[in-house]
Amino acid sequence: PTQAPAVLTEEDQHENKIIKRIAEIHNEGLWPSRRLPVVYEPRRRKSRWDYLLEEMELMAVDFFQELHWKKEAAKMLAHAAAKHVQQRAELSRSRSENDGGSSEAVVDRLRNLARIVGDAVRKFWNEVQQTADSREVYQRRLAIEMILEETGDDEDSVWGHSSADKNLMWNCSPGDFGD
Repeated sequence: PTQAPAVLTEEDQHENKIIKRIAEIHNEGLWPSRRLPVVYEPRRRKSRWDYLLEEMELMAVDFFQELHWKKEAAKMLAHAAAKHVQQRAELSRSRSENDGGSSEAVVDRLRNLARIVGDAVRKFWNEVQQTADSREVYQRRLAIEMILEETGDDEDSVWGHSSADKNLMWNCSPGDFGD
């Protein structure tokens, strides 16, 4: 029994032509035997999504640093509290040994300790305020830069080359404009 020759579809015929052409080009030395070189595409402009991803990355770093900072602050306060408790225990022991002791010296030591803890708390909240202020200024600058990019204007044409106007805008709060 003889079999009928297989009928090739149009797609198979096209594929065979391509394979034959590749073999011809390879024999001529124009087709590399290894992979083709990588073709680099031109850089595309940043989109809003790219800015969003950058902001998310910055926020992730910010949250991580804030967590680390809070842990360190808690550790410092815990050590200060432990030191206070230890000093208080020593004070009560020395009082019992001396039957009274100098009350002025005790008050001075307690005031000094309260001043140290108060300074640490004040420093903590000042750093929190500075961080919040710098974050607000950064977000304001980012928003203005995005608006300038969308409109195609450059910063000097908007501000009219006046650095006083620029400083006024960067240093004001959103409520200053009646929002």
